[in-house]
Amino acid sequence: MKEEFFAQIAKWNEEDGDPEAAAANAEKPLDAEKAREFIIRDCLHGFLGMKDVIKDGCLYCPDSKLTVRPEIESLMEQGAVVDFHIEAPQWGTEIFECCASPGENTRHALGMTLSSFMLSLMPAIVRMERGEYDETFETSFAGQNHRWRATLSDVVGMGNTPHENMPKFYWDKVKEGVMKRLGNQKLCYVKIYCANVDGDVTGECRVNDIKSKELSDVIAEIGAQWKPEGFASQKMFILIRQDEETVAPYPYWGSDGRAELLTKIKLAVNLFNGCKTQEEYEKLPEALKTQLGDPTLAEECYLFLPEICAENEFDTLDFDEQIAPGVYKAQLADYWTMHNLLFELFAEGAFGDAASEIYWDYITFSSIYGVVCKMMEKNGEDAPLEGCVSTHFNFSDGFKLR
Repeated sequence: MKEEFFAQIAKWNEEDGDPEAAAANAEKPLDAEKAREFIIRDCLHGFLGMKDVIKDGCLYCPDSKLTVRPEIESLMEQGAVVDFHIEAPQWGTEIFECCASPGENTRHALGMTLSSFMLSLMPAIVRMERGEYDETFETSFAGQNHRWRATLSDVVGMGNTPHENMPKFYWDKVKEGVMKRLGNQKLCYVKIYCANVDGDVTGECRVNDIKSKELSDVIAEIGAQWKPEGFASQKMFILIRQDEETVAPYPYWGSDGRAELLTKIKLAVNLFNGCKTQEEYEKLPEALKTQLGDPTLAEECYLFLPEICAENEFDTLDFDEQIAPGVYKAQLADYWTMHNLLFELFAEGAFGDAASEIYWDYITFSSIYGVVCKMMEKNGEDAPLEGCVSTHFNFSDGFKLR
């Protein structure tokens, strides 16, 4: 299957072996929509490793109810960026992968991005859906044990990278830290990327597409030991699936649950915006509980939304991944989903002309804003904001970790 896929990519780049046609087309700008249609129809269809059909501009795999949706983010003369959105109802989340590659021309770069996806993430997904895994383990969260199965992808390297860096090498480096970030997710996916360009090192470890500074530093230490000539990089994925028997109930699974959560967050923001006096703001926690019908979500909206806006605004700072001792943001089902949905609402204009006022009101209500003001008072308003800010929350006795 891989050989046929690469033959198809080569055919596209070489225009059926016609060097003159290949050279002529290399000079032409590549239309993004046509490129997307081509990679779906001619490059990915039939090569995913499981039965697929083209449906609504995506690839649908009926045996796993899995959908693959590639989107062209950018096409350049010597580079391409393609976003892959992969989802299945049994996962409870979407897997997102951004593949970027340089190339001799746009077509060559686009072929490289597809190769990166087909060599790393997609084969691991196929293995996971077949029930194949490399390791099992247990964690504990919110007083309940959870059983997990980890499926490791191959390590995809570019340039002169160490061959001994096999999948288990990276997994062993981050396993303990990843386990601390597991809560009640149905699926957790970890992306590891390590690069060294003439001594300039990039190390990145993302848990459900959220970068962990602590784990990224571990990966950067690996890249710092390389001695490449020019560019060198390695990438791999770890897919961690929870056994259905240990998944705790959660009210917002799936697309319907996400839509309900979006509606409730919009309501929470409007309730906050309706507070014009200190007295009204003091009554907000109770109003949120009543209107949202979910006491835990109400408390999360009251505590988290101001900090989420502040973290977005003061993005030169690092922020503690823990919200309480031993409890990570990544473990909570709602935290990063709330973050994403809030900025979706801002982006779609859900709050009209009040959006900017709401955003800055949230920021000024945050504890982070108080820390930033003290930094500016001490170092001057023009001094860069640097360092790590820790925000630990005092939850009510009725708050439920989930």
